[in-house]
Amino acid sequence: MSQARSALTPDALAMMDAIAQSGSFAAAARQLGKVPSALTYSVRQLEDALDVLLFDRRSRQATLTAAGQELLDEGRRLLEQIDAVANRVKRVATGWETQLTIAVDDVISRTTLLELCESFYACSAVLSSTAARNAPPPVPTPPATRLRLRTEVPMPDRGDLRGWDGVVVAEGWADPVEAETRPTDVQALQRRLALKLRDSGFTEVILLMLDSRHNRSLVREYRSLLSDAFPVPGHRALELLGAGVDPGGSSIVLL
Repeated sequence: MSQARSALTPDALAMMDAIAQSGSFAAAARQLGKVPSALTYSVRQLEDALDVLLFDRRSRQATLTAAGQELLDEGRRLLEQIDAVANRVKRVATGWETQLTIAVDDVISRTTLLELCESFYACSAVLSSTAARNAPPPVPTPPATRLRLRTEVPMPDRGDLRGWDGVVVAEGWADPVEAETRPTDVQALQRRLALKLRDSGFTEVILLMLDSRHNRSLVREYRSLLSDAFPVPGHRALELLGAGVDPGGSSIVLL
């Protein structure tokens, strides 16, 4: 390992950040719980290892050189990445899914799709923070989601999800997604979904509908008809999907 690499430790990067934020070696030393002479010695060691000057010592303030500013910027980015890696490892260890994939066919309007995704992310953030506040033990950060667009032509093939408007995919399970902006015939919609479920070999579906006055009225009017086909409440389905968990049944989600 080179001398420069061994010198660029997280502690050294955090030291640079503390000096830059506090504006002086003495203030940074107090922040880090060190004496000023020890902090100055650590900076000199880092400069020797990199063979550059990080601070302009002609000024009373801790003024960064161009090289020092570059190290500060890159160091902050590296520290953020280290924290992100630690969080991902914790999520894997506690059983959180690390990726949620949604596959969407070209027949779906990209504008409608992005509007639905934006609403989904907003709802997921609210649900996650609520769970973290109410749960007795600390709750890990929910997994990041990823949107994957498909361009294949949908074909009827048992087990093939490409015939759906989208697919929620996680480790060990996948649920088809159907998106509707303004359905008018509930019975026709149910028949179409039943046929697609039969042809694809799946037993549950997430029906995404725009949260409009028309759609809310439609759901209320046909609540008794829809409750059997979509037993999982929309807010519960969003909470489970946000945590990377299969809702365990069909659901209507208004976004």
